Formats: sequence, structure tokens, C-alpha cells
Amino acid sequence: MRNCLCAVLVIYFCGALYGIEKSDLVGKWHEVSEHIDEGVFMKTDEIITYKSDGTYKSDGVGIMSLVEGNNPVVTFSGPTSGTWSLENGKLRITTSDMRIELFMSNLEGFTKSAAEEELAATIDEVDVSTFKGVKNNAYQFEDDDGVISSLTKVKDDKMSLKNGDLKHNDTLRFRRASLIVTDSLQFKVASSLPVSLRSIIRDESEITRQLASIYAAVIWVTMDENVASSPNIQTLIKHYGVDVIASEKVREILATDRAKAKELYIDDVGWMMENMWALSWAMGFDISPNIDDDMVGEEVLLPMLKYLSALWQAKDTRVKLMKLRTKAEIQQLEDLFYCAHNAVRSAQTGHKDTVPEAFHPVRHGGIIHEKRHALTWILSPKVKWDDTDLST
Repeated sequence: MRNCLCAVLVIYFCGALYGIEKSDLVGKWHEVSEHIDEGVFMKTDEIITYKSDGTYKSDGVGIMSLVEGNNPVVTFSGPTSGTWSLENGKLRITTSDMRIELFMSNLEGFTKSAAEEELAATIDEVDVSTFKGVKNNAYQFEDDDGVISSLTKVKDDKMSLKNGDLKHNDTLRFRRASLIVTDSLQFKVASSLPVSLRSIIRDESEITRQLASIYAAVIWVTMDENVASSPNIQTLIKHYGVDVIASEKVREILATDRAKAKELYIDDVGWMMENMWALSWAMGFDISPNIDDDMVGEEVLLPMLKYLSALWQAKDTRVKLMKLRTKAEIQQLEDLFYCAHNAVRSAQTGHKDTVPEAFHPVRHGGIIHEKRHALTWILSPKVKWDDTDLST
């Protein structure tokens, strides 16, 4: 009895000494951390649920920016899960599962695949942080590198967003990530923008055919005969049934004499390259479309054209080289571009400060529009390309 009482007293006084017990962390939290390392600013923003059984689930966004210029160079988000414990003021977290659903990078060569390899190496590692106290009604924890994480209790099972309070669930985690990213890029999304993620995705073969139709139009106009011959392109068109699925503009281009098409449609295919980028990404191309004011450049176009050479292969070879991304990845990127498109439309109708200062609402806004068109079409089964709902 005496020993049992001593044990109880030790537990009680340790809890009082460190100011926090395991039961204090059970629940849902909004966790934010910021730090600078070798000229790079890193911010993470996540919703994390610590369960009484010692497991946790979270979803969050990480943004890396150069300190000089403050422009995001890497953005990623997705859910994680694992186990946790809290003893003597030490919070130990072991991640057992981690998925990237959104990944955008301006670092050459640093692709989603490369990021996943680095993250895979951290699975089952134990992250330790120490409770430092309470500041502004938030628990403060410091890890071994001196990075402070701030945890604020999420009340009423809701998460606080800049555009209002939204109930946090699997669907709304996409919107939460979208708003964090658009805010970091200085796009102001209307508070009234509805959250209605599309749950059905087109068949992989249909997306491939649409991609082939746009690809055919692009090379019909931009490539010389000795690089991509007209008979070969016509064979590609017939193979994928382009006439059935293509937009009116694509059919118009492909029905025009090639020399004349080069004169008339060079600007049109410039915009189509944005569609082609988004569709290529959906079909496994590793460079994700970014929300910015730059049209497709050689650093994206050349590896993309190399990737799309798979369209010339027999089906059994092509399906090994090109694979449709998960529905969650496509839903997340589509919602992000939907939000950015909303900010662009607001700027086009005269609203102030809804896009970055140097961002032209029409010229640069068209880049956002075309990428979003492709992504929304993928999530709009039985809707023709030209009838895709691009309202905001």
C-alpha cells in the first residue's frame, strides 16, 4: 500500500513539475512551426489528433521559401499517422505512414518521387520534443534542433480558416491545404467559395486520349516535318480516336494545312501546353503544375515531351510508362487551382489585392485558367472538354 501511494505521488508531482500530462494532449490541435535554416524559411501548418490509445493522425502543409524574396520553392501536403507518447515533458512521435497528395517544386530535379524517397527514410524514426510552457493559450514544444511548435486546441471539431470555420474531415483537408498555399502565394480566395470536391474521376484511357489529342495539335503546329511527320501524326490521331474526344479548337487545328496552322495557331497551342502539362502530370509526369505567372518553359516542356513519347508506344508498353495518379492527388491539385482561379476572377472583375502585385489578371490569369480546365475536366465524367464548368 505504501509503495503504491508513493508511485501515485511520483506520477502526480511529475505531472505538476512538467506542466503537462498525456491526457492534456488527447484531442484535436492546430500545430504551427516556423524556422530558418541556411537561408531557407520553413513553415508547417497541420491539424493533428492525438488519441488516448497512443495513436495519432494529422494532415498538414509544409512550405519552403528562400529568405531572400520569400518565394515558395517547395510546397507539399498530405496525411500522416503513427504513434505518440508523453512522459516527463517529452513528446515522442513515431510516424508509420505518410502520403504526399500535393507537391509543387521550383527546385530542378527535386520531384515528388525524390521527396517521397527522403520521407520514406524517416518512417519509424522517433521525433522528440520538449514541453516549454504555454504562450498565447498554445502549448509550446521545442525539438532537438531548437524548432518551436505551437499547438492550439481545435474547438467544436472545427478548424479556423481565413475564410471562415469549416468542419474538419477528409474532404475539407484538401480545401484547408489549398487556402494555406494560396495565402502563401498572395492569392486571396473569396470566403463564399463553396467546398464541393468532385468524387468521380474519368477512366484512364479517356484521359490518355484527351492528352494525345492536345499533344497532336501541339506537335502539328510547333514541330518540323522532319521531326514529327504529318503521316505519323495522322496515325497517332487515328489510333487514339482524337476526332471523337478533342475540343473544337484541336479539331480545327488538325484539319488545317500544317504550314498554315503554324501561322494561325501558334498562340493557341501556347495555351494548350498548359492543358497538356496538367494532363501529363495526372498521367504520371513528375513535375507538378505550379501556380505562378510563367507559361511552360523548356525546363518543363523538354522532359514532358520526352515523357509523352510513350504515346507512340503500343498499349502494353505505354501503360507501364504512364500511370494515372491517385484520385486524392488530382482532387487536391484541382481544388488548389479552383481557389487560385477564384482569386484571378475576382481581380478580373475589379477587386483589389486578390492576386500578387505583379500578377496580370488576364495574361497571367489565363495560365491558371488553362491548367484548371484540364484538372476539372478529369473530375467531370461525361462532360465534353468545351462544356467543362469553370465557374468560380
